Amino acid sequence: MAAERLIAFGYPDSPRDPAVEAFIMEFIARELEPERVEAWVARVAEYVAQGAPDLASDPELATMLLDTVRDQWRTFVQTVLPAKESAQVRFQLVPSATAIAVEVARRRLDLGVLVNAYRMAQRAAWDYATGVVAGLPEDLDHAELLIRFWSAAGAWLDATVEQSILLHQNETRRIQQRGDAQRFDLVKRVLDGGVIEPREMSAGLGGYAVTGSHVAVILVADGADSIAHLEATAVRLAERLGAPRPLLVQPGGRELWCWVSGVDAARIVGLPGAEILPGIRVTVGGPHAGVDGFVAAYEDARRAQRLALAPRAPRVLVYDDVAAIALLAADPAAEAYVRRTLGKLASDEPAIVRLRETVAAYADSCGSVADVAERFDLHKNTVRYRLDQAAKLVGLPFDGNASAVGLAIAYYDALLASAE
Repeated sequence: MAAERLIAFGYPDSPRDPAVEAFIMEFIARELEPERVEAWVARVAEYVAQGAPDLASDPELATMLLDTVRDQWRTFVQTVLPAKESAQVRFQLVPSATAIAVEVARRRLDLGVLVNAYRMAQRAAWDYATGVVAGLPEDLDHAELLIRFWSAAGAWLDATVEQSILLHQNETRRIQQRGDAQRFDLVKRVLDGGVIEPREMSAGLGGYAVTGSHVAVILVADGADSIAHLEATAVRLAERLGAPRPLLVQPGGRELWCWVSGVDAARIVGLPGAEILPGIRVTVGGPHAGVDGFVAAYEDARRAQRLALAPRAPRVLVYDDVAAIALLAADPAAEAYVRRTLGKLASDEPAIVRLRETVAAYADSCGSVADVAERFDLHKNTVRYRLDQAAKLVGLPFDGNASAVGLAIAYYDALLASAE
C-alpha cells in the first residue's frame, strides 16, 4: 500500500472572495452527484484513449482505469478542493489507483503508459475547469477560480503520479528479482547435472529453445561501476550473433550469463572484433546442441575465463580460439611445464620478446622460415638467426619441438608475461 503523505497548496494570500467560496461549495455538491461523477469518468476515458491507447484498449485495464478515475475524482472533490489557502491535506493513493499501477507493471507495460494516462487526465481536468469557469457570470473572479482549482489539481496529480511511479518501479523490481532467482535456480540445477525434461526447462526459461544449438557467453565486470552495463552488452552481442532475444541469467556478483540458441557458427568468428565497454570482459563457448550442449557451451566459456581475466587478454575471447591453452591452464602443473620448456625464453626483456614472437610465428606456420620472414618483413637469414638464438635459450633445437614450444609461448604470453 502506498504511504500516506501531506500535500500543500500555495493559494494567493489575498482575501478570499465569498462569492468564489460559495461557488466552490456548490460545485463540490454538484460534482458528487452520481450522474456527474459518471460523466466525468466518461470524459477522462476519452482523453486517455487518445494518449494511452495500450491502456484503454485492454478490457480489464480499461475497467480498472474507470474505477481509479471515479475514485480519484470523488476523493479530490471531497478532500482537496475545499482546502483553504496554505493548507496541507493528507494524501494517500486510492486503492484502485494502487491496483492499476501494480497491474500495469505485472503486464510488463512500460511506465510511460501509466504516466501518459495521468497526463491526459490532467489535460481533461484543465479543459473541464476552463470550460466551467468560462460559462460563469463575469462578476465572479474567474482568475481566482482557475488558480484555486489548478493549484489543488496540480498538487493532487503530482502526488498521484509520484506514488504510482514508485509502485510500478517496486513491482517491476520485485517481478524481475523473482524471475531472476527462479531462472538462476533452474539453470544452476542443469549446470550441476540435474535431469530436467527439455519441455519443462524451456517453460521455466521463458520459452528459450532448449533443443537447439547453444552458444554461451559469460560477461564479467572488472568493477562495480561496470555491472550496470552487463545486460546491454549481452543484448548487443546476441544481436551480433543474430539472436535478438537471448536468455539472460543473473548469478549475482559481477557476472552475467547469457545463452543464445540456433546461432550460425560462422557468426562467432566475428565476435572478438566487437566493441566492448572498458571494464567488461567476455568469454564465449559453443556452439553445442541440446540440453547437454547448453551445459557444454557454458563450460567452454567458463574454461576461457582464466585467460580472459589476464591483463593482456582481449575484451572478447572465444573458447575455440584458445582451447588448447585453456585446457593446459586447468592443470596446476602447467606453469612449471611452460617455464621448464621455455627456459630463458620466459622473459619480458624486449629482445627476448622479439625472439619469442618469431618462434611463435614459426610454430604457427608449421616451420616455414619463408612465411615468418614475410609476416614480419624480415630477411630469411634474420629469421634463422633469431631461431638459433631462441634455441640456445630454450636449450634444444626446434626441429620436431616447434609445436610444443609454440603452445608454451602462447600459455606464457596469455597468463605469465605480465607477472615478470
